[in-house]
Amino acid sequence: MKTLVFLDNAGTHVELLTDLIDGNQQFTVYQVKEYIDGVAQLGLSDETIAKGFDFGIDEYDLGQMIQFATDNDCTLIAMETGVESEVLYQATYYGEAIGGDLI
Repeated sequence: MKTLVFLDNAGTHVELLTDLIDGNQQFTVYQVKEYIDGVAQLGLSDETIAKGFDFGIDEYDLGQMIQFATDNDCTLIAMETGVESEVLYQATYYGEAIGGDLI
């Protein structure tokens, strides 16, 4: 199981718990979590949904996630316990990497 982490320059931090394995492109999201002021909450706030984060418990394609990150200028990181994080898309804000502290 891998967690896909989206981070933007406005402080949005969304995590999707998935069954993504190695080179698989198709996966299912089992849990959606958002961090607001550093506190985890299940689901997404209305404000975050309004930004286009409308992910739910469903099947997705990794290409869709990377395209979303690219289109919305979000860093996208794949994280797995015991494995080095993989940056799938690195967004920047005024030349600085977004999410550098998680990478």
